[in-house]
Amino acid sequence: IPLLSRLTERNCLAMHAVGMGLLPPILYWNAATLSVMESVRSLRASGEGVFFTIDAGPNVVVFYESRSESGVRSALSQLNSTVRWTEVGGEPVVKKIVEWPQ
Repeated sequence: IPLLSRLTERNCLAMHAVGMGLLPPILYWNAATLSVMESVRSLRASGEGVFFTIDAGPNVVVFYESRSESGVRSALSQLNSTVRWTEVGGEPVVKKIVEWPQ
């Protein structure tokens, strides 16, 4: 997990840095993006197995070890952000369907 987290976050930040370095710059992040990133870094500093990546927009995707689930869920639930929880492994299961306006 430590190596995977370093590589994943470094690649994610490098991709976004390219956009920020353009003329005109492209910056998709917002306050919620930074808040989640800082929360994940704080959790990891306290010993939790957690890391993030960011899509080509403001959305942060957080991965964590099962032993860290309680701490991660608690910390992220306290943020002023929309959080969607899914699980990896086993058969695909729909946890929640979000219907967009037609």
